[in-house]
Amino acid sequence: MHTRQNISDSVSFAREILTANLCEELLPLLKLHWGEVSGFPDIAFQPDAEWYLNSEAIGLLRAYIARHEGQIVGYALYIVSRNPHNRESKQAFLDGIFIPKELRGFGHKLIQFGNEALRAEGVQVVFHTMKIEHDHSPTLLRMGYVPQEIHYSRRLDA
Repeated sequence: MHTRQNISDSVSFAREILTANLCEELLPLLKLHWGEVSGFPDIAFQPDAEWYLNSEAIGLLRAYIARHEGQIVGYALYIVSRNPHNRESKQAFLDGIFIPKELRGFGHKLIQFGNEALRAEGVQVVFHTMKIEHDHSPTLLRMGYVPQEIHYSRRLDA
């Protein structure tokens, strides 16, 4: 396995079109991500690849992938659409961002790459959310993000 020190300067970033093959390639990281941040670990990990593939097909999904020596070492997925409250404002909502613990250190570069790509396509606002126990707000604050909302969750089936 790679380590933080030997890849941080040699990670490449790209927007990749989500395909069934890319879904399969992402699966190990998606499982790690779920295991680390799931607020309800008793709810089974069952990603809806069809939903993601359909979202890609209709132009809503942006997948920004970090690779080292051809291997995926991180990702940031965004849902991009016009804001229903202002149809003139194209906005992006983070679906998920993940880099394995032992490789963290280039997350700001992944976020910046996504910001630049989103800006180039006319996105006006980007929203990031995070779990309280996995707070990366210092990075976002340094990048010019500002806190605007608090989200709460509640199990209704318990």
